[in-house]
Amino acid sequence: MSRYSANKVINISNTPPSESNSPPTFTAAFIYGADGNRVCSRWVPAPWGVSANRVRGSGRTGKSIYERTTYVKTGKKEHVHFVYAGGAHGGNAFALRVVTEDQSGDPPPPTTKYYHFDHLGSVTAISDDTGNVFGTTGGAATTLFGYDAWGVRRNPDGTPAGSSLSLQVGHREFTSHETVPNVGLVNMNGRVYDPDLGRFLTPDPNVQAVANLQSYNRYSYVLNNPLRYTDPTGYAWYSF
Repeated sequence: MSRYSANKVINISNTPPSESNSPPTFTAAFIYGADGNRVCSRWVPAPWGVSANRVRGSGRTGKSIYERTTYVKTGKKEHVHFVYAGGAHGGNAFALRVVTEDQSGDPPPPTTKYYHFDHLGSVTAISDDTGNVFGTTGGAATTLFGYDAWGVRRNPDGTPAGSSLSLQVGHREFTSHETVPNVGLVNMNGRVYDPDLGRFLTPDPNVQAVANLQSYNRYSYVLNNPLRYTDPTGYAWYSF
């Protein structure tokens, strides 16, 4: 992981511990705007055969409006448009419009997928136009989501995940933030968060509540109270 002078993560690489001298199997690079929030990212995960995944942010919180994923091996391109309803759902996207291009000349029709949320704004399910759960409700590719208190993915019934759970289109999970594939981190726009540690990877430049001692722990997540608060920007806790 590397940072630039403002102490923001600009590059994350994933190399298996047993192959420390090998090139990384996954790389994520991030670009930030003048307000300190992410405006673009590029992912190059070799195992997927994906050349790039670009995210363009909108507004001061870096909310995504469009993603494009290109698959090198097949030439397929997947375009994802995020749909918002003003400040509803905590200002998070409530639906995705997915358009796919492929080399067959007969691509699948565009689809609309709808998010369902819990009280923190975490995605708990993805449904189709008729309200039915999209895809499978079990196994690694389930579109039903569960989390522990700090945001680690769990099985839909709340039990620990016995194997890796697949990311769905849009990659929005815990508190509707973007999950970075292959490394288990959550991009909260201003900073990157590790749900396994329950901590940010870079220090907070702000002291939000001077009378609260938890505010002086610069790496802590939402005053160490993740069941009540969220952090929409990576810089300040927020209560729904």
